[in-house]
Amino acid sequence: LVHDAVARPGRDRITRLEDSDGDGIMDKKHVFAEDLDLATSFCFYKDGIIVAQPPEILRLRDTDGDGKADKREVLYTGLGTFDTHSVLNNLRWGLDDWIYSTHGYSSSPKVTSGDGKTDFGAIGSGIVRFKADGSKIEMVSAKSGNCWGFEMTSDGELFFTQPTSGDLVMHVPVSDRIMAEGGMGREPSWNVMVRLRPVKPLMSWEEIVENQPNDVIGSFTAACGCAVYEGGSWPEKWNLGYFTAEPTVHIVHHEQLTNRGVTYDANKTREEEFSATRDFWSRPIDTRIGPDGQLYVIDFYNQAILHNDPRGPIHLWNNQAARPDRDHFFGRIHKYSHKESKALPAANMKTLDGQIAALSHPNREVRFRAQRLIEEGDVKQAAARLATAKGISALHALWIRAAAGALTADELAKTLFSPDAQLKATAARVLATHPALATDSLKKAVSTWLEKETDPRLRLQWLAALPADTVLPADVLVKLQGASDERWTHAAVARLARNNPGEVLAAALQAPEPAKQASLAALLFDAGAED
Repeated sequence: LVHDAVARPGRDRITRLEDSDGDGIMDKKHVFAEDLDLATSFCFYKDGIIVAQPPEILRLRDTDGDGKADKREVLYTGLGTFDTHSVLNNLRWGLDDWIYSTHGYSSSPKVTSGDGKTDFGAIGSGIVRFKADGSKIEMVSAKSGNCWGFEMTSDGELFFTQPTSGDLVMHVPVSDRIMAEGGMGREPSWNVMVRLRPVKPLMSWEEIVENQPNDVIGSFTAACGCAVYEGGSWPEKWNLGYFTAEPTVHIVHHEQLTNRGVTYDANKTREEEFSATRDFWSRPIDTRIGPDGQLYVIDFYNQAILHNDPRGPIHLWNNQAARPDRDHFFGRIHKYSHKESKALPAANMKTLDGQIAALSHPNREVRFRAQRLIEEGDVKQAAARLATAKGISALHALWIRAAAGALTADELAKTLFSPDAQLKATAARVLATHPALATDSLKKAVSTWLEKETDPRLRLQWLAALPADTVLPADVLVKLQGASDERWTHAAVARLARNNPGEVLAAALQAPEPAKQASLAALLFDAGAED
């Protein structure tokens, strides 16, 4: 990836590889777009793709159907590039019709629309999201340092990877906005699941350091990629398996994620790495779960991998070491299959019938793609047909019906009585995205449900989903505060308690354990509740 201060023609390309005879090996190569500069990621959208090319985000369209981009539109500009290995990356289409990504520490105080007329403010390190029409870009969860790898699960949970700092993978229980509205804007919205995890390369550290400098010896210094398994092909025990890459030590790393309270834990299930090699050129830099349920890894395949180099070579304006031995032509894609993999059914995405059927597919990537295509097409017809969706397709039906304007508050209220935790979690996220559905009757139903619900993660998601001006009974908020010992629920409770602070404080003083209400009382007094 190269981005020079002096203008020159771009040299990056986006290429489509084709397996024309179905033997599992790519045998044809088609260039979709070229003359790009620092293209770090892309995702599909309508008749083309959305591309991260800092300082810009582009929409590239193929308007005549010949397989090549023929129209280029700048959606956003002004993104940071002062250190080109720490920029916008890992675009993922979200269930809520936003495009999500991670961003490194090359922050910018002013990101604007492509025409420069709309100022969206500062964008920096952490999780970022933006609209594909160029109308809005914002921070979701800020974390200092480089961030490189993002994943969204079937029920909307957010995870991201950090190359350095010792914090490998984070989960985001609620957004920065919820923390700020609860008076806890200085507290992290993310939870570190892995801290200072040792790595186990096949090479000795003497061999590794002899050939390249390393910021960290024994742990991660360049982790990149974030894939959480919901592929539907591997044995069930691999579900919610997290995969990332570490190119400086030539490994692919695995952790198993498990739910704990409102967040998750990550555990390495064996001492050895998931994949490792002694090939010094092998540099895995990204991990993705494919529509066939297998793990795909991009291998940069280069003897020069580190962006900077303290051994003396000239560094360019963007902190990149000018090394003539960097290879600019070769790379590899690895496919990892489990020996007990199940073959998945083919999905027909060319018709609405096929797209609706694909919402029940065992593979998350297939389902996400089907939802996106439906929402780009005849969403109203699909919404009508999905009114009685069951199983995993019911999650996507909520999003699609909401996008079509067909979903009702009563439908959301009914999910509260479902035994399906994913459905209830999805309903909360749909409400957060479509606040007009928050009728008085729905708020009352949620209040009654919150008093009885025992799952702390679901309680938090519904608290965070309610509009900030929602007034809940003081005794309900005090009960939720007392049942929690973590900052995310405390912020979500305080966010709503600000609407009736006097009543909440009075109820807190009458609580069985008033000491557990101390943080809530402090937040309310800071917000002016003493009046």
